[in-house]
Amino acid sequence: MRYFRIVDAFNIPRRWYLGSPISPAGIEVDPRSFTEGREYKGEGRLLLPIDRGSEPLDFTLGSFDMPIVRAEIAAKLELLAPGEIQRIPVAVVGSRTKYEVMNVLTVMKIINEGLSEITRWTASDGVPSRVGTYAGIGKLVLNRAGIGSSRIFRLKDWELPLFVSESIKNYLEVSHATGIAFEEIQVV
Repeated sequence: MRYFRIVDAFNIPRRWYLGSPISPAGIEVDPRSFTEGREYKGEGRLLLPIDRGSEPLDFTLGSFDMPIVRAEIAAKLELLAPGEIQRIPVAVVGSRTKYEVMNVLTVMKIINEGLSEITRWTASDGVPSRVGTYAGIGKLVLNRAGIGSSRIFRLKDWELPLFVSESIKNYLEVSHATGIAFEEIQVV
């Protein structure tokens, strides 16, 4: 099976860019709460402001690659990848369409460090807490054995990128989901 990284489609004219979610109590929620593979415990519908642009997208990678997806697409993805996502209702300011944060819960340690091109934080970077961790990955290679039956996932220690199986990619393409593109990832 082939795997793909979901990337933002910046080429859509006037496309919207969504801000950080706001809780029902009016408190900003850190978008990274939805990119680290942890179940979100908040209650109620979140509010998402539009930072700029006006063209709605079906699948938006918001701040820190937080996935915002039309509710119908999120429901289908949940069927295709059972147990791998948490759907959190959101209201996008000015839109009547139902959207959800798609919180991907599957995070795996499957980076093939020998074949990938990895840059790590060093002491000279001035961030002591990050020394030795990934600062960047130029070429990414994943270990197939660790993926198992997962259809949608993030990577341990490099959580921002979102990866999907070929079956998820095919569904998103057939449904003509706007806002995203795909980059195939090498898997060995």
